[in-house]
Amino acid sequence: NKGKYPLMTGSLNADASVKEIMTNHIIDSLPSISFNKDNDAGSKAFYHEKPFIVGGHHYRVKLKDEFEEDIYCKYIYYLLQKVFDRKKFYQKKAPRANSSVIGEELFFIPKSKGRYSSLDIQKILVEFWEKIMQNIDNKLENFDKMLDLTDTFSKALLYQTFNNIEAKKEVFDD
Repeated sequence: NKGKYPLMTGSLNADASVKEIMTNHIIDSLPSISFNKDNDAGSKAFYHEKPFIVGGHHYRVKLKDEFEEDIYCKYIYYLLQKVFDRKKFYQKKAPRANSSVIGEELFFIPKSKGRYSSLDIQKILVEFWEKIMQNIDNKLENFDKMLDLTDTFSKALLYQTFNNIEAKKEVFDD
């Protein structure tokens, strides 16, 4: 984007143009994490495996250099999303999830235990969380299918019931 496209809003007038994307807004250090600082539905974390753009209301999470090799990026993504699920940062009320507010959050990093490094434990936890979430998603999908089947059955039962009622016409004398 070279900054020449109109920004369309609820107004009939194109009041502004989409800002030009600057190369320092493109993050291609992957994998990486970002988050939106405020949203009507609450802030959310994003895990990126492809280049993405930051700016305005969208921030990148950058680990300190000394921690980059010891911390699994996806582990921090899940911990950050847990913060957003718990604290619910919104667009219309303070505090917003800006970098200073998120920078105050403390994240538990497991210590090495026996033959497992801290990084190994983080990867095991992420794999566990993803399996649990996939299991929940599968159960919700099955539940949705059962609800659809129940609705179909109810409609068929009602149709059959009301189609078997014979209409009687009564003629009244005045």
